Amino acid sequence: MTRIILYNTQYCTGLNGKKWKYFLLWKRFFGTKTNLINICKKISEYKPDIFLAIEIQKKGFFSNQSYITLIKKQLKMKSCVAEVKYNFQGRSKMLKIVPWAKYQLQTIFSNQKINKIKKIYFKSGFKKLLLKVTITAPKKFTIILMHLSLRKIPRQNQIKELIKIINNSKNPLILAGDFNTSKKEEINQILNQTKLILPYNPKTKKEYFTFPSYSPKKEMDRILVTPEIIIKKYYPLKLKLSDHLPILMDFKIK
Repeated sequence: MTRIILYNTQYCTGLNGKKWKYFLLWKRFFGTKTNLINICKKISEYKPDIFLAIEIQKKGFFSNQSYITLIKKQLKMKSCVAEVKYNFQGRSKMLKIVPWAKYQLQTIFSNQKINKIKKIYFKSGFKKLLLKVTITAPKKFTIILMHLSLRKIPRQNQIKELIKIINNSKNPLILAGDFNTSKKEEINQILNQTKLILPYNPKTKKEYFTFPSYSPKKEMDRILVTPEIIIKKYYPLKLKLSDHLPILMDFKIK
């Protein structure tokens, strides 16, 4: 059995999604080591084999300590991939002059060796990075981690690109990330044009709300899988250490 936890940590700012807190601008841009350690302590209690962390800082803004090394040590992971979510091309070039932008990462931590690491950048949107890796635990499978655009048109363009990438993948596949939408038609577009399925029975109409964490009303974060991935557990964790709730999934491969 393999356990994955997906978590948009919101740069360890400690915000819980209440609208008025977003006006505390300094909190939105300066996550703290204390918040990161609190997240690691809570996540480690669930003993994940793979930790998919969206919106992680490379290091503290006023410190040179590597947050990636800290997470890896706290969660006792053997390997990790950490990449800046911008490609600094086109309109994203302006982000090069923004100090905190070069520290904003998407990350994959694993207690098994990560193979065949591939960075792919969407053509649309600012948050362009898509991480694609292969892991053997004990059977080989692929993980795609992404964070779709908040804006509708760029997000729809990203979904079209994503569908092509998914359909070109040969291994059992796990697609995980912050979809930045709760609209069924956009998720159904992915489901209808790929082999991916929901990790729960759609007939039950069960929804797993993950945003905002203090009172979840939207299913923003998801893990979709191909039929070879057999889901044993799937549910959000009630951790209010970010504006999103993390998702836990236990699975095995046919």
